[in-house]
Amino acid sequence: MRFAACHRAWGELAAEGGVGLSVWHRDHLDPMLRELLGESGPFAACIPRSGTDPSRARHVLSPGYEVDPIPVES
Repeated sequence: MRFAACHRAWGELAAEGGVGLSVWHRDHLDPMLRELLGESGPFAACIPRSGTDPSRARHVLSPGYEVDPIPVES
């Protein structure tokens, strides 16, 4: 949803010309990246690719949640 919203804003602001792209970066892209890449964001555990070692890119999976099994009715 964040990517779709950011893309829509891009479409509208890029067409405006002038300072539209600057506004898009300031008001849309930068805050979205802070959320996605922040400490609790979904990409927080990602290790970016290195120019010298592209195999280094990876995502560390977070531990799963402990759940109780669904009781089976007899």
